[in-house]
Amino acid sequence: MDRKILRILLILLVIPVASASFIRMTTNIYLEPVVHGTSTTVNVSVVNSGDEPAHDVELSLVLPEGFSSNKVYLGNMQPNLEYNANFHVNITPGAKSGRYPLILKLHYADANAYPFSVVSPSFLMYEESTPIMVRGFMSEITLGTEGEREMRLKMSNLDSKAHAVRVRMVTPDEIKVDPRDSEIPLGGNEEKEVLYKIKSFGALAESSYVIFATMEYDDSLHYSSLANGMVKVVSGGQSSVVPSWLPFAAVVILIALLIYYQLKK
Repeated sequence: MDRKILRILLILLVIPVASASFIRMTTNIYLEPVVHGTSTTVNVSVVNSGDEPAHDVELSLVLPEGFSSNKVYLGNMQPNLEYNANFHVNITPGAKSGRYPLILKLHYADANAYPFSVVSPSFLMYEESTPIMVRGFMSEITLGTEGEREMRLKMSNLDSKAHAVRVRMVTPDEIKVDPRDSEIPLGGNEEKEVLYKIKSFGALAESSYVIFATMEYDDSLHYSSLANGMVKVVSGGQSSVVPSWLPFAAVVILIALLIYYQLKK
């Protein structure tokens, strides 16, 4: 191989990989430290920290049973600008004091009108705060765009008393879960694992989605906690798990080997 071909190989080796434009939504949720009365205002700030506009941005709150709020439409969001939304949350009459889960759900589309959604968690403290007595942990899974996988939710009851824990799975629209709602009996100081079926519903390959499990029960007060898990989506079924960087790495290794043998000669 002559010097001209060697130069071409060296150029190919150092050419950076072109990066596609992207949208990354960053949210912050602001609530009163402790809410009193039958309503409160939740303030949200949203920043598109990507490099292309997000289109048709809409926000809503996933609330406990009996709570309600409005939706907010922000329209198109330009990169690196802060947008704000206000939610008026109504609290169900007779609600027990304590900790309640509050999850923000954000919908948007890219320039090709491909829809996306993300969820972000928080807590609403009503009348007084309660400690987290049930802890949860979800495994991370790799999911094909076809087929389904199981995700494990491991729950630990730190209380010496038994509780019937109501579990709700909150996911982006692109991820389906079964069952969505369930009631799990937990004995005092007991640990238990629960399996959920996870399926893609138009999820984009080579993307990651965060999902949440809200865990609630009532005693003299209301108790709740959150667990989060990660779903990484790849093309095809579960067996076709090929890292996105592998083809590029193979080309780099091949070029490096050719250069090595030419220099050795």
